[in-house]
Amino acid sequence: SSDVCSSDLNRGLSAARNTGTEAAVGEYVLYIDSDDFIEPDTIEKLFNAFSLYPNVAFTSALPYTYPQRGARAFVENWKHLDGNVKVIEAKDFNLTFLKLEICFTAWGKLFKKEFLRDVRFLEGRNNEDTRFFYDMAPTIEKNNLCVVELPDQLYAYRVNNSGICSDEEKLTLAHLKNLIDIKNDTRDAQVYRFVTKKTFSIESSYMQKHANETLERWIEEDYAKFTILEVWSLFHSIKKCVKLFVLKNTNMRRMCHKYKEYESNS
Repeated sequence: SSDVCSSDLNRGLSAARNTGTEAAVGEYVLYIDSDDFIEPDTIEKLFNAFSLYPNVAFTSALPYTYPQRGARAFVENWKHLDGNVKVIEAKDFNLTFLKLEICFTAWGKLFKKEFLRDVRFLEGRNNEDTRFFYDMAPTIEKNNLCVVELPDQLYAYRVNNSGICSDEEKLTLAHLKNLIDIKNDTRDAQVYRFVTKKTFSIESSYMQKHANETLERWIEEDYAKFTILEVWSLFHSIKKCVKLFVLKNTNMRRMCHKYKEYESNS
């Protein structure tokens, strides 16, 4: 309707993907971010890859930066050095995506829509792909599905210095929040151990970076309730890891001493 302000309808990337998924009438779904594009034969190659193995949930292609061709530096390990396809079995799906061992983004993949029936992107959350694939894991495992990733670079990722992926600290904190949610939710011992170590690494790295800043500093406007004190609380909850880390790290011992002083004076 023309009398509805368009900004009222813009609820972000996750909502747009969810709306598109629910409106799709075909058997397959492909996500493309608004500033990216795909090669002319991308869908054909992704569709044909379904015939390579039985019980395929979705097929995937690799990205390249536009206009500079070649995988981005932080995904060098995604390259298929032998030129062959990669197949991720159901039992390995969850950890493989959490460890970012293959292309973990929702874009650049052709999904069978039937397997997206119970999975949606969390609205109002950056780094939403992490939780999306975690939520998909039960369907993958229950139906003994696999994922096929092609060695072809078929998705053009356009670098946008003002886009939602340009703020690395904000993305890191969003990733941390997703991992904490997963840690609190999972009943898989392997997933729990990995996520615990990963959250510990992110938390300790963040605190070292901001050790000299005011403890009450708000990290981001979007994380108004996520203060450095809460990060400390999360950090101290991993008691065994903390003890080992602090004993071997002079800077961390100094930080703990400052924190104790802050608590006693507050």
